[in-house]
This record gives sequence, C-alpha cells and structure tokens, in this order.
Amino acid sequence: MSSLTPPSLDSEAAGDVKPAEPAAPTPAMDVDDAPVDVDAVENMPIYIDSATLTALKAEKGRIGGTYAEVAEVALDEQIGEVGEILRQGSAKSPQAGAFSSLPKRRKSPQIRGGIQVQLRFTKAQRDWLDEKVAEFGAPSRSVVVAVALQIHLGTRPK
Repeated sequence: MSSLTPPSLDSEAAGDVKPAEPAAPTPAMDVDDAPVDVDAVENMPIYIDSATLTALKAEKGRIGGTYAEVAEVALDEQIGEVGEILRQGSAKSPQAGAFSSLPKRRKSPQIRGGIQVQLRFTKAQRDWLDEKVAEFGAPSRSVVVAVALQIHLGTRPK
C-alpha cells in the first residue's frame, strides 16, 4: 500500500460512523463586549530630549532590559517628585490675560526636544498613567514618563 493512498474502510467499520452533529450556535460577541486583557502590551509613544535618550540607551544596556523596564523603575521610584514638578507647572500655566477671556495655550516647560521612543506598556500601566495625568494636571502620559526618566537618569535641567 502506498503512503499516498488513504486506507480503505471495510463495510462493517463504515456502518459505525455517525454523521457529525451541527455545533450549537454561539451568540455573536460585540467587540465592546470582548474581555479586556489588562496584560496586553501595546506601543505607547513618549517624547524625550536627546540627553535623556542617550542616558536611556545607556541604562537599557547596563541593565540588559528594555526602555519600558527603565521607565517602569523611573516611574516607580520618582512618581512623587514627578507629581510635585507637574503640579507646580500646571499652577504656573498662564490663564486668560488681564483684558481677554481667551485661555492661553498651555506650554510644557518640563520637556524640550521631541525624539519619539516607543514603550511597550500594558493596558493596566497605561490606565495607571492616565490616572497620574489627571491627578497631576499633566498634559499627557508622555510628559509624566519623560519627567520621571529625566529625574531617574539625571538629565533634568536645573
């Protein structure tokens, strides 16, 4: 018998085969109803200055980790100081002028430069950062992470 020829069924064995029953219908799942995986990792862009990027690369190499791991340590260790800095910055942000009701565009004095780095953060980490953005009055997640990195890596301007 050739290995390419399917085995033949004898008539007695063929009688024991039952036709497959149709599967029970499953309800359609809406995308919004899908369970959210808080451990799912996605890219999250941050913007940092060149000195911080250089220090970030060095630290990544030193620990043998990723940019996200360096950022996690920075956030964990520096979040209190980050909050103080960002709260001060939002308190100093210009409001409407003396003769105008037009609110002024808020500038971010905390970060200069604009080199994009992608961090692989989980949904839970991004949600935590969103809470810190609201708590500190920060303009974005990126600013919170960038300030933490600057403090942690010693690149924060005095």
